[in-house]
Amino acid sequence: MSTRIETYLYRNIGVHSVVDLRITAVEIDLTVAPFENLANTFAVRFGCCRLDYIDSSYSDPNDDWTMPWDIIGFDSDPEGDQWKFCLHTDVVEIGFVAEWPVPLEMEPDNNKMHPSREVGRFDMDNFSSSPGDW
Repeated sequence: MSTRIETYLYRNIGVHSVVDLRITAVEIDLTVAPFENLANTFAVRFGCCRLDYIDSSYSDPNDDWTMPWDIIGFDSDPEGDQWKFCLHTDVVEIGFVAEWPVPLEMEPDNNKMHPSREVGRFDMDNFSSSPGDW
């Protein structure tokens, strides 16, 4: 049975993958697409975000970190006035608390997410898994 976040993101069109992920100190932008049609993207922003963990310990050193990442599961549970999320992919698991996501639109001129502002692309090579470094 699909979780509430899976139902929202997958739009009843099959198994999905992460095709883009941007993490900042206060929000996460996530773009997903059906594995069979990666051009059919759906982008959302999780606002007022608190990153709890990023776990790549089960990932094999030879895993390909190039997106798309297969989504194994995406859990969502209410937590006060926010939600607790756990995104589990074939290479990494990300746990965070945030507001329910809102859809993002692509700006036709420059292929940037709207509202447009620069955010850092997720880069596992430069990510510190030490919570004190977040």
